[in-house]
Amino acid sequence: MRMRWWGGRPAGWRPVIGGLLAAVVTVVAAGCGGTSSSTSATSKSASAGTGSQAAASSGGSKTPFTVGVFSGPYLVWAGIALHMFNNLPVKFVTISSGPAELPLLETGQMAGIDELGAPPLAIAYARNVGLKIVWIDGREQDYFVGNANLKSPSALRGKTFGEPIGSIAQFLLDQYLTQHGVNPSATHVVNIPPPAMPAALKSGEINGALIWPPASIKMAQQGGTVLYHTTDTDFIGLSSQFIAAHPSEAQTLVCDWGAIHRAFFADPARVYAAIAKATGETVASVEQLLPKSAVAPVNQVSPQWMGTPKSPSTIAPFLVSAGQWLLGQKSIPKAPSLSWVQSAFDTSYAQAVAGGSCPK
Repeated sequence: MRMRWWGGRPAGWRPVIGGLLAAVVTVVAAGCGGTSSSTSATSKSASAGTGSQAAASSGGSKTPFTVGVFSGPYLVWAGIALHMFNNLPVKFVTISSGPAELPLLETGQMAGIDELGAPPLAIAYARNVGLKIVWIDGREQDYFVGNANLKSPSALRGKTFGEPIGSIAQFLLDQYLTQHGVNPSATHVVNIPPPAMPAALKSGEINGALIWPPASIKMAQQGGTVLYHTTDTDFIGLSSQFIAAHPSEAQTLVCDWGAIHRAFFADPARVYAAIAKATGETVASVEQLLPKSAVAPVNQVSPQWMGTPKSPSTIAPFLVSAGQWLLGQKSIPKAPSLSWVQSAFDTSYAQAVAGGSCPK
């Protein structure tokens, strides 16, 4: 699979981990500042480190920090719209790539990332970036959408696809191609951020993309063919240095995520409406894009999800396979072992949520 950068290589691009510093997934990063002020929710579209910032609140902690979120129909936007993070001076900044934000976790400019996928965890390991999975959001819907000429897998050879390089989307695309007898090296990949994919498909710059909503839905709505539908698991990750420096804030943040999930299961219509308000989507489209696939707080610490002290997470082998994929591409110099992946799940915060130990 030959790769090239859409619009040229991004500024500041470094060939560390094979140029994977521009991809899309889910992580939570926060950088500590020196003031106690925070910004109110003003925008849903911001770039990490620049532009407008979406939502922040004041309260308990006096050290502001930043969390990266994606602009799709995710539960975190309900928490922002419903002011469920009021006990923390947290700023939410929209991002388009998990791997691209890892350097910000590494330098302490971000505390964590929401909606983190499997490859960024392996990249964090390879870069020695301390990262802990503290919560699981649920399963996300991914769609492989191509132009009208792509009617079968055999038509994919020689075609150009848009993907955030190093993301879960590219990993799933490689899996799909391989399973259908197409060597990924017989295709081309352009590194494109999801919001730009519909226009790139319409113009013919790419022949298709495997990606999550809303980009996938918009491509289908403009005449694209849905070739494949799958799901992946989204994690919430916090940097180890943020956890070490601000354990109370880390716990409160996870407690707030737990409250969002409880609200979702108690009154999904209210949560759908809040997400629609925050993202500009219609309520109907949010219901379509966000099926009831969230993980209930009581189920977070279970073998199916984060694992327990006696029963490791059944998701861990998938995370290992993502690391092996990146290693096979020579994108990272080393891949995490199963035991390392299992140790990356910090269940203590989720246990406090399930046990009712969160601040009232």
